[in-house]
Amino acid sequence: MRLGIRAKQIAGVTAIVGLSVIAVSGLAVERILNFLMQQSIVRGQILALATYQRARDLVPIAADPYAGLRDDPGLRSILLSSLYDESVTFAAILDTNEIVVASSEPALVGRPLPPAEDLARVAEENVVKQLQTIYSTGRTLEVRQPLSLGDTPFGSIRVGVSTVLMRAALNNLLYGTLLPAAITLVVAIIVAGVLAERLLRPIHVIRSGLTRLGRGEFGVTLDLPPGDEFSELGTFFNTVSQQLSADRSLLVGQKANLQSAVEHL
Repeated sequence: MRLGIRAKQIAGVTAIVGLSVIAVSGLAVERILNFLMQQSIVRGQILALATYQRARDLVPIAADPYAGLRDDPGLRSILLSSLYDESVTFAAILDTNEIVVASSEPALVGRPLPPAEDLARVAEENVVKQLQTIYSTGRTLEVRQPLSLGDTPFGSIRVGVSTVLMRAALNNLLYGTLLPAAITLVVAIIVAGVLAERLLRPIHVIRSGLTRLGRGEFGVTLDLPPGDEFSELGTFFNTVSQQLSADRSLLVGQKANLQSAVEHL
């Protein structure tokens, strides 16, 4: 199917604006996603470091370091505070055998906690893989902090971050970015249609004038706005129309003279 000039112009403007919107939106999504990742990492690190500082103070003075970590009310308060974060799902201290010693989730204490994917590693991947991670089936990523007693590894601190909660936060941020982009694209299509109509008006006027000439009308002239190529075309059309009118008038006069001469004969 062949497209008319109006359809081509609208398609062209829409394509240009659409590609620009996609490029800007893609950059915005990348920046927003990077901000969200870094924000989650920083929150997890703050919680992990607060836990680490409290644990480091307790371990040297406790007869049973792990029992001291498990029973300390201050450390328990720090771990429980993680539940107030919008994306953190748990915070836990594990021994060297990956057994939970203390946690914001009491049911995890004394149980092994299999490692989840490291959030810092996900943050280093490209945008497509990050989006796949966030929008895939609900997963938990981790912010990790090693725990040591002097130079001896003592365990680790893990802070879980839910991709489901990250997804909700990302959707809220993207809504405020992509909605204006969609509105911009719609406005561009409407403006392109209006401009195309104004551009094609002289063509409609010229076509109407040619139709009138084809019907044999005399003195057909075009009223086109001055200052562009269509105005020059309209001037040429008017000159040709006047010449045709003069030629037709001359032919009519010659025909009348010929008929008069024939009648006298």
